[in-house]
Amino acid sequence: MIYLKRLAILLLAALLLLAGTMAVYAWRSLPQTEGKVSVSGLSAAVDVLRDADGIAHLFAKTPADAYYALGYVHAQDRMWQMEMNRRMATGTLAEVFGAQALPSDRVFRTLGLQAIAERNLAALDANTRATLDAYSQGVNAYLAGHPVLAPEFVIAGFRPGPWQPSDSLAFFRLMAWRMAGNLWDELATAELSQQFSPAQVAELMPAYPGDQRPALPDLKQRYAGTGSPWAGLLAALPERQPVGIGSNSWALAGSRTDSGKPLLANDPHLMLSAPTLWYLAQLHAPGLDVIGATLPGMPGVILGRNQHVAWSFTNTHSDVVDLFLEKQLPGDSSHYLTPEGSAAFAVREERIRVKDGDDVLLRVRSTRHGPVISDVLERAGHLAGEGGVMALSWVGLRDDDLSLQFPLKAALAVDGSGLLAATRDFHSPQQNIVYADTAGSIGFIAAGRVPQRQADNDLMGRAPSPGWEARYDWQGFIPFDDLPQQRDPANGELVTANQKITPPGYNRWITSNWVLPYRAERIHELLAEGANHSRDGMQRMQMDASNPVARQLLPLMLQVPAHDARTREAVQRLANWDGAMLRERAEPLIYAEWLRLFTERLYGERLGDLFEQVGAHNPAFIASVLWDRAGASRWCGEALGEADGVTACRRMLGDSLAQTLDNLSQQYGDAMSGWQWGDAHKAVSRHAVFGDVPVLSRLFNLSIANDGGRDTVNYAGYYYDPVSRQYLDDVGPGLRAVYDLNDPQASGFILSSGQSGNPFSAHYSDMLEGWANGRLVPMISERKRLEQQAHHTLELAPRP
Repeated sequence: MIYLKRLAILLLAALLLLAGTMAVYAWRSLPQTEGKVSVSGLSAAVDVLRDADGIAHLFAKTPADAYYALGYVHAQDRMWQMEMNRRMATGTLAEVFGAQALPSDRVFRTLGLQAIAERNLAALDANTRATLDAYSQGVNAYLAGHPVLAPEFVIAGFRPGPWQPSDSLAFFRLMAWRMAGNLWDELATAELSQQFSPAQVAELMPAYPGDQRPALPDLKQRYAGTGSPWAGLLAALPERQPVGIGSNSWALAGSRTDSGKPLLANDPHLMLSAPTLWYLAQLHAPGLDVIGATLPGMPGVILGRNQHVAWSFTNTHSDVVDLFLEKQLPGDSSHYLTPEGSAAFAVREERIRVKDGDDVLLRVRSTRHGPVISDVLERAGHLAGEGGVMALSWVGLRDDDLSLQFPLKAALAVDGSGLLAATRDFHSPQQNIVYADTAGSIGFIAAGRVPQRQADNDLMGRAPSPGWEARYDWQGFIPFDDLPQQRDPANGELVTANQKITPPGYNRWITSNWVLPYRAERIHELLAEGANHSRDGMQRMQMDASNPVARQLLPLMLQVPAHDARTREAVQRLANWDGAMLRERAEPLIYAEWLRLFTERLYGERLGDLFEQVGAHNPAFIASVLWDRAGASRWCGEALGEADGVTACRRMLGDSLAQTLDNLSQQYGDAMSGWQWGDAHKAVSRHAVFGDVPVLSRLFNLSIANDGGRDTVNYAGYYYDPVSRQYLDDVGPGLRAVYDLNDPQASGFILSSGQSGNPFSAHYSDMLEGWANGRLVPMISERKRLEQQAHHTLELAPRP
């Protein structure tokens, strides 16, 4: 018995020692936020003032020192995030994670983002290169202090190497790649063409309302002999852009506001992550005073304001990628066919280091259109018949991309005209940049490079093109002055929510993949409810959860027979519902489950693996089927094997509703009054590496019940998880901001997580609840006001 007591005491002591060690490690891994640190490379001391929300305010004597300090605090709070983005962009994940990361490394080595970044660096102006140097010195000054790093580095068992200026540019190219979604649309169209007629493909992928999209040629005939490799390409490509990546932004002129000066709202919708993509910071130095959202790994405020002008982004969704089928010469894999005859592939070799394995040598071929991506996709097969390959053209692969100059110049703009001038350097990814200034002006431009395609191009970037035909080659880019833009509209409002932003009669091709205008129309509707609007009103609009798609579809869906009390209750609830996707309501849950089941029955089984690519959320197609436009109800009839499509749709709706009520009763009980959207609908911010690892995911991931849906202003890009049987948001507004040009200090912003990337920090998730409830953090940049509030100050001092 005495031995058992001693063993228990020893085990308890061991557990206490382990807990104490973990507590000491957790405390030491947090960044130093007070006192003084001597560093090399500064010209003068910089004060790093962190407010109660952990937002870093950097007060320096020179702009270069301010950007140096930004690199330092980025590394303090987000070094793991920076390292992962750097390794993904440069194709070096396998070096630390082993062979499992090789598929991603092969693709990004083939794209060559690191080499592109180095050539971009040479093209930048001297000031931007100097800023990149200063920023990199700041990152490396932090690493040179041999800090106790965040827990991910301990778990993965490595330390980051020195930061280089080209690493920031490679990350910028990675961000642009993540928004180049047309690549996947082209592949999906090509695969659909093997199973369906051009008319059916057009029905499944409807044109933008009011557009007359040219009919596609018969792609099945065009791709005859390819062996239908498109699904393999879709499966092999990493990081498919999730459906829903976009944003909201709207500006009001002083004639539409209570203060008489402009207001600007912005919430970019990207992948939710823990920590979020964005990091809030202020940079202050003589001639420089800018505050807003930065990207760890990159110098500059990407979205924000100075004392004169504020600016925001939404994704244009322009078509900036084309895939080209290339024909190798028979018996000669070193040459391919061009309109002028044969040409040699450009060839380079990449060495990929692999943890616990041998190095992998990768032979990369390129054509006149770009890198051959089919060489690194194991399931691709032959793409253009015997001896075919596929090459990729993307505007983000150009050597002369100057996009990083934009945020540095925007920070110095003194009005809207200066901000507009800065957008000339913004090349990719194309963004709708909305701006407002203290003088009262508002404006927008869809800034970025967009390929000009020829009039006889019958594909217009909607499907892979024959690379040996000259009519599919790009003819430069749309000139800057011809890009869609507007200044000081007569109605005093500008709205961009990824909808079509070209004016009537615009004769340049931007894309055929505009996001449907539901959010934009709802924003206009809200703006029309009052003559003048306040800062608080703009903030409330960002949280609007009214679902216009539900309001459009439910009158059609509710034409189902209600033979029992349960069905009658559900139908009555939905008939009386205002469409608001609020977490405490039952109706959003019933609607979402019903629409999901109906959609799967309608075309999920027929599409198979392509269902995810076309999208489980296809409201324009669903509306056409339910309205029986051009006989589209036949999709219901074909799914059920019935001749009468309209009757088949009603039967399918009725069966789907019955299954909905069965599912929800099993999950949440029989009483509908107890069902809540928030019980099933969560915003989930996953960790980039350990988010799906048991035990570790509990430490790193963040989750909260959330309002909104796929078509609401308060955007919630959810997918259905069959394991948890929940609707999980993986796309949403990681940042919200409202800028008040009457009183810039009254502006506000917030993140979907917190400032820190360390899960042991109080600032890892301290903004999450406020974010879900529509709160904003004051965007104060006056030092005196900051020092009157709770804060910590760290001095970065030049080493003697």
